[in-house]
Amino acid sequence: MRTLPIRDAEQGLPLQAAVHIAGWAETGGQAKLLVQQGQVAVNGQVETRRSHIVHLGDVLSFAGEDMEITSDDR
Repeated sequence: MRTLPIRDAEQGLPLQAAVHIAGWAETGGQAKLLVQQGQVAVNGQVETRRSHIVHLGDVLSFAGEDMEITSDDR
């Protein structure tokens, strides 16, 4: 499983932004569509709300790939 280190992971990040940062979408618009079409899961549950906040330890899934949110706080 890959990790997705983000700053302020404890505060969270909108799912759409996480999908984009993960490299699963080239643009924010593509990330929005992936989420709204039900192609992304958070902790094993499909999530269609692009504004859903993901937090430290959450596992995102897309196209058979899992990615855990980790902290990049310095």
